[in-house]
Amino acid sequence: MRQFTKHLERLITREVLRNLGHLIRSPYDLCSENDKRRIMEKYDIKEGLKPYELRSILLDNIEQIHTDGIMKLDKFYVTSIVKYRGIIALMQDFFSDMWANNNKDTKLRDAELRLLLKKTRFI
Repeated sequence: MRQFTKHLERLITREVLRNLGHLIRSPYDLCSENDKRRIMEKYDIKEGLKPYELRSILLDNIEQIHTDGIMKLDKFYVTSIVKYRGIIALMQDFFSDMWANNNKDTKLRDAELRLLLKKTRFI
């Protein structure tokens, strides 16, 4: 049972919380070119970033972006991102590292993940 619980924690984290961060891309893509340029200038976003790099910057600054009103973001979404940002970042780092690793033997930082899940009261 304990092993099943660990597996379930990982699955939920990988598939739900990590993907929660992906949702920011659509509101960004819907911004006018002028608004995108304003966001890029304000948060020092360079042209040609990989999608996960852009997403990371947007998520790191989501509260201010929401406050500025440049992007139309749901308050519940912003609150959820802020609450789970550490888990989302950990999982994004893991998948980015794994993708770049030809051996696909990247280790998930289980202890850190468990701590973040408990800290956010996800488990």
